[in-house]
Amino acid sequence: MAGNGVFTLKEVNDHRGRESCWIVVDGKVYDVTKYLDQHPGGDEEILNESGTDATKAFAEVGHSSDAKEILGTLLIGHLHRDDVKGSAWKNYSVPWSRTAVVAAVPVAAILVASFVHFNRK
Repeated sequence: MAGNGVFTLKEVNDHRGRESCWIVVDGKVYDVTKYLDQHPGGDEEILNESGTDATKAFAEVGHSSDAKEILGTLLIGHLHRDDVKGSAWKNYSVPWSRTAVVAAVPVAAILVASFVHFNRK
């Protein structure tokens, strides 16, 4: 699937074991099944988070850039936007949110310029 899938938390939760182990980190869904035996901290650390939003646990460990690069190779998709609202992520980012920010910047600039212009003495 090469990162193109969109999955619900319920679908992710169906993959909570050694045979099929998925996790969510920062709104992205990863199939970590093949990595379990290679994880330096042991497979139990990942299995404890399998089928869930592991963003907080992943961040708390302080993974290296190498670990993040390895995780990137396991990407199978993104979490469905309807499941984002229930997440506890503090640094959540989704592909469609960048567009909203880019669109909001010119609008904010126009509002500020208008305020300054009409409130000059």
